[in-house]
Amino acid sequence: MTRALTNLEYTVLGLVATGAADSGYAVRKLIQETPLIVYSDSPGSVYPAIRRLERLGLLRGVATRDSRRRRTLDLTTAGRRALLAWLNMPVDVADLTSGDRAPELKLSFMSDVLPERLPGFLNEFTIASRAQTAAISAVERSMHAKLSPSGRIALGLGLAVLQCRTRYLERLRSPAPTKVGRRGARAGRAT
Repeated sequence: MTRALTNLEYTVLGLVATGAADSGYAVRKLIQETPLIVYSDSPGSVYPAIRRLERLGLLRGVATRDSRRRRTLDLTTAGRRALLAWLNMPVDVADLTSGDRAPELKLSFMSDVLPERLPGFLNEFTIASRAQTAAISAVERSMHAKLSPSGRIALGLGLAVLQCRTRYLERLRSPAPTKVGRRGARAGRAT
């Protein structure tokens, strides 16, 4: 492989690997109907991406014998290796600031493709999210007085989103506290 794959191409590999999509049409429908819509669902994007993946030997299209002339997609061994290598790449702050949402995309396939990587991935994602939140918080403090009201609102909103993501990731990493209600506490007492 001479160039890095695009997130759309990794999306196609992930959807085929998880069994969520087995054709170009199914890939397009899933992109249209889910948060994957951040990637283009147009035939001018999806089908060329599939053809590139086939040329690279990462996907194999097989014509079906039905009347619709449909092609089913299968992940090749090389395609599985490429997907696993991408999922195994560590998450850092640069991944979060690039705007391409690759960590969230990886997360959507992690449990189905590489479940043993999930705890480490969440740890890396949390650490990177904390660092990004701290950096933007510092910028917000230093620029607050210099910004227009709408600039303060925009920066504050962005910071709130980052803080929310960080809190959510931290909750995922923490063991869930066991809740013992009043009835549970009483039920455990000897009478």
